[in-house]
Amino acid sequence: MRLSAKDRSMLILVASAIIVVWFIGSVVFNIFYSTKYDNADLKKIITNEQENWFNVVHPLTLDELQERVILVYFWSGSCINCSEALPKIKEMQNEFGSKLVIIGVHSPMFVGEGDYLAVKKAVLRHDITYPVINDQNSRIMNNFALKEWPSFLVINPYGMVSKKFSGKNEVEKLSEYVSKQIAKYKFQISRNALPILLEKNNLVGNVLSYPTKLAYANNFNHKTRQIPAIFIANTGQNSINITTITGESLLKIGNGKIGMADGSFDVATFNAPQGLLYADNKLYVADTGNNAIRLINFKENKVQTIVGNGARGGIIEEGDNDVKSISLSSPTDIEFFPDENNLVISNSGTNQILLYNINEQDISIFAGSGVQGSDDGKYPNNSLAQTSDMAVYGDKLYFVDSASSSLRYTSEDGEVKTLAKAIEVLKNSTNFNSSDNKKYSILQSPKGLVVDDTGVYISDSLNNRLKKYDFSTSQIRDLVGSIRGDELGNKTNFDEPSGIISVLDRFYVADTNNNRIVMVSRSSFDSELLNVMPALKLQKEGFLQYLPNLEAGKEINLKAQSDITFAVELEQGWKINDQGPSFLNVLLYDDKNIQADLIANFDWNFIKSKIFTLPKFDAGKKYILQGKFYYCKDSKNALCYIKSYEQKINVKSDETLTNISLKLGK
Repeated sequence: MRLSAKDRSMLILVASAIIVVWFIGSVVFNIFYSTKYDNADLKKIITNEQENWFNVVHPLTLDELQERVILVYFWSGSCINCSEALPKIKEMQNEFGSKLVIIGVHSPMFVGEGDYLAVKKAVLRHDITYPVINDQNSRIMNNFALKEWPSFLVINPYGMVSKKFSGKNEVEKLSEYVSKQIAKYKFQISRNALPILLEKNNLVGNVLSYPTKLAYANNFNHKTRQIPAIFIANTGQNSINITTITGESLLKIGNGKIGMADGSFDVATFNAPQGLLYADNKLYVADTGNNAIRLINFKENKVQTIVGNGARGGIIEEGDNDVKSISLSSPTDIEFFPDENNLVISNSGTNQILLYNINEQDISIFAGSGVQGSDDGKYPNNSLAQTSDMAVYGDKLYFVDSASSSLRYTSEDGEVKTLAKAIEVLKNSTNFNSSDNKKYSILQSPKGLVVDDTGVYISDSLNNRLKKYDFSTSQIRDLVGSIRGDELGNKTNFDEPSGIISVLDRFYVADTNNNRIVMVSRSSFDSELLNVMPALKLQKEGFLQYLPNLEAGKEINLKAQSDITFAVELEQGWKINDQGPSFLNVLLYDDKNIQADLIANFDWNFIKSKIFTLPKFDAGKKYILQGKFYYCKDSKNALCYIKSYEQKINVKSDETLTNISLKLGK
């Protein structure tokens, strides 16, 4: 049917009207949301202030974050509840991918954890791979009137907060809500990549990774002999390292992967283990990230789980608590108390100390109502605040509560008493020292202690000091440490020290953020490094399965049937560690079958010479070099580092190159 001229005119008029309305609507819509971005909540985060960002090339801008669903996570490095929320955040990061932007805002609970290096090391220690802002002065947290750690904001694509969540129990509600927001705005969400540059990709490898707690045995059974040994919770690598008191490695337990697998030492897995307790050829482990207590049996050479089901639980109530089905919450330490038939467990996430009867295999509550606080007295009228470490002396159990920065103890009857607690902390103060109590907390998030007849020795984490509580004066004074740093000798600096033990005339301290164990003389208070090195053994044939801090060299072409020199070039001020098990393997490589055959090995004796000759290579074949190199700063008590190296080689008759070099040092 043909339309009349009148009908055609009418259709054109209607279409024109629709176009005009659409155009006007678009303009109004854009003006409205442009204005809305000017007043967006997102601007409370993104400003021109010079706050430090981590894991990004440059501070994120408002333009880069528009049209996105954003989860803003407010946390603090010393907050155990914040640490418990991290696995859920990582789970959401993996689940939603580019549909969700996660931004961490680190707002410090204590003045000592707000500086740049402290936040950077917290990002590395927790393996955080999304952008993080150092909210050192709590500007952002205050902008949103948030009072609790952890807290969460969900921001819609128009830059406005759609919902707030506060407290550790709220994290379970996040995923469902975020999923609904993503579905609601699925056609508006920008997928453009953000300028991510992870801090961990700029690391130099080290043998220890954020060690936290220590234990000692004077009669450890090792290869048919009994020797003194130190047990190290190598928390950042999810393993337990055992060394002599001079640093010689004896054994490593755990394959380094995150998990909760029982079994042989090379199969077993942990998740951020901390507290250690040795007795009768057994090592008990507070496997913090797995919410479990593990037992390492050296007679059977295996690991087993004795308490906890792996899930994070809530406040423990009196009643039938089966040890295998109970859900712990971030246990950080264990001790025998009041006797060796009972283990006390600092269940930090619920602010409780639990009692595990080894013979009866049952759990009861020893102290802590579950509410975070500092009330003395007997259960259920006492309260704790994230008990981080415990130590037994005489008939008393001494412990430090990190959240309230206090030193406390309890007798066998379970009555808690406070010996010392934090003087008021002026948060964000940049000028504080131990002689000015108005600006200095006498304790700031203490993480370790050891007790003897002379007093209580405390590793005061965020004050970066070792301190002593004197029984005769009831006072706490500084012993070692001042500002955050890594200097050793007669002027020692720490970076958030954690575990501490006393062996003969020395303290051994887990200097967590410096990735080292420091030995401190009890008489002179001079310090030196416990130089922990891996056991000296050659690698197996074939490809290396684990290469920490791998440097993959550019594929090169070499001359066939020639003497090839390999040179290790050290930057000024660096040296090869001639005690380290450096090596270089030469392998014949078949890329079709993805396999390699070992044809030559050069151990640490060659590496320390810094130049040596490789075997002659055949034309037309492919080779690969793989190795690990241990090197140190050329100074007393310097830390040693690991560089893993891999380089593919093509061999041709018409090539002229006959040398390879590898540079080491920062």
